[in-house]
Amino acid sequence: YGATRLYLKLRETEWVRLQLAQPDKLDKALSPGLGNIIRSLLGMKLKIDEDLLRETYPGRGLYEILKPLLLDEAQFKLITGYAELSTERATSIGDILENLRSIVPIRIASLLDSGALKIARSCAIAYAAAEVSEETIPDDEALNTDSNQDGNQQDSAENAKQRAAIVFADILSNHIDIIVCAGRHKAGAEAVIKALAPLFKEDTWSVLSDEGAVENVMNCPSTVRSLLGRESRYVPVEISKYINQLEYPDIGRDIIRILQMELQEKSLVRRALNEEASIGVWKTVPEMFNEKMKYQHDASGEDDSIKNFDDLRITAVALIKEYKKALGLSND
Repeated sequence: YGATRLYLKLRETEWVRLQLAQPDKLDKALSPGLGNIIRSLLGMKLKIDEDLLRETYPGRGLYEILKPLLLDEAQFKLITGYAELSTERATSIGDILENLRSIVPIRIASLLDSGALKIARSCAIAYAAAEVSEETIPDDEALNTDSNQDGNQQDSAENAKQRAAIVFADILSNHIDIIVCAGRHKAGAEAVIKALAPLFKEDTWSVLSDEGAVENVMNCPSTVRSLLGRESRYVPVEISKYINQLEYPDIGRDIIRILQMELQEKSLVRRALNEEASIGVWKTVPEMFNEKMKYQHDASGEDDSIKNFDDLRITAVALIKEYKKALGLSND
């Protein structure tokens, strides 16, 4: 720790020396006073307030940020990389630095602005959380005691924290272009990754670069997204809008289920969600079902007022014919 502090202090001193060697390029606020006004008029070298200059050093206070995150001997081998970070950049990366053990992403981080690093951090944390939550399936015995539950939660949190650092390094080293893609989405980087990661896993970054696919997934109703999985990237925003207009949105999901049963081929189902003629059929769905059917897909059927999936399949026969006609699969 002493060597780290000394190294960072020496870098600050060298930075100050270089700045003082070019006083004319410094902010005039660093050379106040009547004396400097006269020196300037006479073409003399300005006198710089060194204390004020040090306050403007980009790495000012970096040691205080790094110290609690330096927990392993191997990290001290990366100090020359950490030292290239400004205080603002280190703050943006946060405690991910604790598990960031490669010099390459650290040096890349030193070249990015804090906004980009915050986006990369949000993406990494959201992706790691989705991955770890999927992998963590506690057994029955582990659920029997509060202490075991607490232990599992702590393990999951630590795994997610370590995984986030790996993902962060991967983003900076191999997928840096996605920072722009995630940052410009109105829902925010974290929300986008939370929607994409459970579906696309290692392909999340390639999907993220497809703005249309991201927009489709983000607007797709969660029930439809659960049914279609990766195919939800092909559900146009317009169809999602019609499904969300349904009083019972599960009807929209189950119409897609019926289409899957009737059309069999994935490519035909995709066409039923994309072709212009088929989208025209989807437009009629809210009016066809709203205020005309109370729906629960797994209803017992004992209550005639609540329709279940089998009832929907019978009711939707004519609708399915319209989809087939729109796809050119019917002679009617």
